Amino acid sequence: EGALLELASRIGPVTFARIFRDRDSGRSRNCGKIEFETEDLAVQAVKQLAGVDFHGRKLSVQPFGQAPENSETRRPQVDGRQVFIAGLTPGTTSEMLREFCQIAVGNVDTSRVFLNRETGESKGTGKVEFQTAELAQKAIQELNGRLLDGHRLSARIM
Repeated sequence: EGALLELASRIGPVTFARIFRDRDSGRSRNCGKIEFETEDLAVQAVKQLAGVDFHGRKLSVQPFGQAPENSETRRPQVDGRQVFIAGLTPGTTSEMLREFCQIAVGNVDTSRVFLNRETGESKGTGKVEFQTAELAQKAIQELNGRLLDGHRLSARIM
């Protein structure tokens, strides 16, 4: 954070600077956040720091919360259809989760078991998106406390 703070301070007074790190390994996620005293300084930072070499990498800078203009990442739509599931076994796959939820609750649009980026192993949690918000509510009732491969699940709306 010190080097980032030093770089950003060239623009003006910084109130916050953080490099985001992986929770498990502590390694940099190659992104961070800087807050300045004024919005004008933040705008100036976007212009002046974009493309600057920082520890051998070119910086991509945009206001926090905005995706790069050329980004094709889709922001998830929060509409009450997404359910967070915890308590999954290490062997549970996205397809297994989908089939389980489809049988227990009803029509599923997508399912995903969250994986550790470093190891590729399951984090024991996942997300299921149902076709309707009503099915998601039903999932909370049907899945909380239910066993899947000997593990007790917990479910909540995302």
